[in-house]
Amino acid sequence: MPFVKEHAQELSNEVIRNHIDVFVNEFTFNLGEEGKRALEFLFG
Repeated sequence: MPFVKEHAQELSNEVIRNHIDVFVNEFTFNLGEEGKRALEFLFG
């Protein structure tokens, strides 16, 4: 969490944790074919 706090606008641990819980998912670690297709669709 130190890296996140260094770059965050909000410093509340609870708010930071909630954002991480919302935005970090299985695609964060491995896009896989589904994630690659989604990006191609988004930017295509």
